[in-house]
Amino acid sequence: MLIISKAGTVLAIMGLIIGASGVGIGLVSMYQTSQLKGDYDDFIIDYNEPKIWYKEYEYAMAHWTLDDYNTFEQLAINFTVEANETMYFCYTGEAMIFRLPRDFSQLSIYFNIDGNHLVTPKVTIGAWDAYSDIIYQSITLQFSTTVLSIGAHNITIDLTSTYNSNLIKQNTLIVMAIPD
Repeated sequence: MLIISKAGTVLAIMGLIIGASGVGIGLVSMYQTSQLKGDYDDFIIDYNEPKIWYKEYEYAMAHWTLDDYNTFEQLAINFTVEANETMYFCYTGEAMIFRLPRDFSQLSIYFNIDGNHLVTPKVTIGAWDAYSDIIYQSITLQFSTTVLSIGAHNITIDLTSTYNSNLIKQNTLIVMAIPD
């Protein structure tokens, strides 16, 4: 009988210890949760969400003037720059390059900001006597800057090609103003 009594006492003490530790863990969790909520609220107050402009043109845009820049107004985006912002630009699309027998066929894409053709960055896709008559190539052109003046601006892309049947399609242009 004495052994059962001692075992019951030990079990009761262990139960109290486990219960007390559960209450302690609950209090610590409640404190940490309220601290995380406070940190999140501070973040939301101080967070400056980036501004995003987007344009899509899925139809084919062919190049019609050889060795000259064609500006594509179908992708033109008007955007504004405010103080302490980094501007990010991203063009994506798909190029179709037609092979020329015993000759090089290429297409280059550039950004055009406020009517000014930017020489860099650029992306060039080409084919020299390829195995296929048509080459399909995904394109991405990115650029970021902090030197644009405060105010309204516009952007589109310029295209130049060595063959007037080369084209781009499935085009998207994204502009982001990211607060510093």
